[in-house]
Amino acid sequence: LRACAVAGDLQVAESWLTKMKARSVDPDHVSYGHVLQACSEIRSMPKAERWLNTMIREGVFPSSVELSVVLHLCARSGDVPRTESWLNRTVNLGEEANTYCHNAVIVAHGQVGECDAALSKLRAMDEGHGPLPDASSFGSAIAAFSTAERFEDAERLLDEAQRRGCMPDARVCCGLIRRCAQAGDAARAGRLIDRMQANDLEP
Repeated sequence: LRACAVAGDLQVAESWLTKMKARSVDPDHVSYGHVLQACSEIRSMPKAERWLNTMIREGVFPSSVELSVVLHLCARSGDVPRTESWLNRTVNLGEEANTYCHNAVIVAHGQVGECDAALSKLRAMDEGHGPLPDASSFGSAIAAFSTAERFEDAERLLDEAQRRGCMPDARVCCGLIRRCAQAGDAARAGRLIDRMQANDLEP
């Protein structure tokens, strides 16, 4: 199952799970986790939701790891209501929704251009509605503003992230630099490159 998950071979992973049941071997959350990983590799949100629902129905309660797979598949598709619904369901199942789970909502808003809503989610985390935001939280919000070409807001968030010790990785910074360059804002792009180098990030 693990090999199928890494290869993204969902069909074979599903067949192994079926064989386990046929031989009276009850799949545990690790078994289902591998199938969910295979769903993630091929970005199949419907299949991931179906298997997670099956897992819950059969009394195998998922951890935040399995739940986050579905959360981020929903997020990458830009389905904000579905992402929020699964986050609420995570909490209702009694599982602690970690930062990675909450970040999925920021990502979902960013995918559909709702950068202010992405920032509102980050602020809600700051106010105790979830764990404190981390570098990934800030990175997802910055990416949302970058895509919307709201570079001043993106750079302001980058300033805040750096002050708080949550500097996003090079991928986020390079994405912002690329967007600035494409929009003709060479001065800002150059300033951001200098900042990356000062923080030992490779442009």
